[in-house]
Amino acid sequence: EQERTDDQEQTVDLDDPMCYDEASEIAIEKLDGPMRSWKLEYDEGMVQYQFDIGAGDDPQEVTIDAESGRATVD
Repeated sequence: EQERTDDQEQTVDLDDPMCYDEASEIAIEKLDGPMRSWKLEYDEGMVQYQFDIGAGDDPQEVTIDAESGRATVD
């Protein structure tokens, strides 16, 4: 079994358009709790940070659009 995607890999600049510190502040404002993990990726045509926040075995994911700063909780 193989998994396929239409995403095109692109180089991600770690400081442009938004640095980690700025994105993590937005994520913690959106969802309070300990940060478990994070990643920066190019997905669905945009650069986004994803943070796993919360205690226990079921942290929630906060996604930050690095261009607009818009945060969503998944």
